[in-house]
Amino acid sequence: MTEQLSNSSFSVDVGVQVATRTLVAAGFIISDFSRGPNHVEYACERKDSFGIPIRYLIAICDTDEPVESDLAYARRAAQQENRVLVLVARTAGDSWLGWDDFIDTLGGAVPTWRALGREYVDIIRTAAKNKKAPELAGEAWQIFEDAVADGLEFIFGHRVKRFGGRRRGQKVCDMITRTPDDKILIVDTKASEKPYSVGGPELRPMREYVKKQKVRQKGRLEVSAALIVADQFEQDAERLQELSGEFLADTGIALSFLEVSTLIGIIDAMVNNARARNIIRWAQHFCAGGIVLTDKFDNELSAAIRESHSES
Repeated sequence: MTEQLSNSSFSVDVGVQVATRTLVAAGFIISDFSRGPNHVEYACERKDSFGIPIRYLIAICDTDEPVESDLAYARRAAQQENRVLVLVARTAGDSWLGWDDFIDTLGGAVPTWRALGREYVDIIRTAAKNKKAPELAGEAWQIFEDAVADGLEFIFGHRVKRFGGRRRGQKVCDMITRTPDDKILIVDTKASEKPYSVGGPELRPMREYVKKQKVRQKGRLEVSAALIVADQFEQDAERLQELSGEFLADTGIALSFLEVSTLIGIIDAMVNNARARNIIRWAQHFCAGGIVLTDKFDNELSAAIRESHSES
């Protein structure tokens, strides 16, 4: 199915695919979904700037303007469940949003999770070694940055703010992202033909940026951890844990290390368990410092699914 986003070609089937990814990437937790004759409804919530969850009922209509008879139930449900009703139609009106306005308000469409593409694994594995396929434009390290960002966007369900090579000459990290449990991660990627060697000189720019970013995040969500992503690391797990401790002593936050094979493993685990995003304790894996382990994540995912089912 072609995913076109313009008002003129919008349909509910297209909208469901795009809107679901875009809502998740914008930080909404979707608790229920239903389909009517000419519209779909999302029951969801998101925290406001003060950390207070706001409950929404979003009705997306497959018509130029909402059909009142189709939305009578939605209005009653929103009132009974104390939800803010948001109406979306193909074109904008006095009391509803047009599709384009709705998507723009959420920060732009997420038409696809690129990390789920058939070529993704080959691209990220090749670029991680500072090589690239001939058909891809750009330098290998930049392709690697983008591939890592695509992977993190899928597993966390939040947009990744990308810097890196896009701001040459400035002391910035490659990207900043947010986990579903509201942890802010500063991420740096290292494309290297050989296992990447981590040491004091290599970490100095990241230490400086972390300290600066901690100041900039005051009054917002605090920086929780720094993360380096590479194909492999030269140091063993014990040494990486020691480096994380040194980083923590200097900056006040832990440093974690993520290998490409682990990132791919987490993506694979989340493909059929995306709804578990919001019950996983991400901080235990990305904010504890040291190497991120696939086995540890798999155990956490299994426990989260098992325990959430037992409570339902």
